[in-house]
Amino acid sequence: MTSDVQLDAIQIRLDPGNGRFPLTPILQSIRAVLSPTAVEKLCRIAVKLADARAPLDLELLGSELTDGGAIVRARAKKGLLRADIQARIGIASVGPRAVRVTLQQLDAPVWVPANYVLEHAFAIAAARPGITRVDGETNALDIDPEAMLDQFELPALIQRPGAWSVQPTTRSIALHYQSEGV
Repeated sequence: MTSDVQLDAIQIRLDPGNGRFPLTPILQSIRAVLSPTAVEKLCRIAVKLADARAPLDLELLGSELTDGGAIVRARAKKGLLRADIQARIGIASVGPRAVRVTLQQLDAPVWVPANYVLEHAFAIAAARPGITRVDGETNALDIDPEAMLDQFELPALIQRPGAWSVQPTTRSIALHYQSEGV
């Protein structure tokens, strides 16, 4: 895949419009496939947001897709101290309306205030529409893809009920929506 995001499996039903527009598109199915490059760009944004609040400097070294998620590597710097940090991220569907992103493992030296940095990063993420903290889990966020799409004011409605699913592999992360009965 040469593009960052590939959209396919798109199915749209055209319903009568609301007066302003003669037809209303109703999205019944869509699949978005994120390339490793797209995931790296998202990781770069996440590290940059965390760096803005961290008591040290953070720099993304790279990311790698895995079956079930991704590995993110960064470098922490404070004065003369430097260390590489590695985080294993899990990505999975949880119910029909959410995708859960979980920090499964973090390898960092003790001088890196990882809990402080992570708490701020999770708080920044959870302040965005469609992202919530998971009750009882300090290292997990639930993402509502539909709420995230609403931010872009797409010229279509999403047919409900339906379900979101995610398939992270070593080659891509595929996010799929399928309405019932399609």
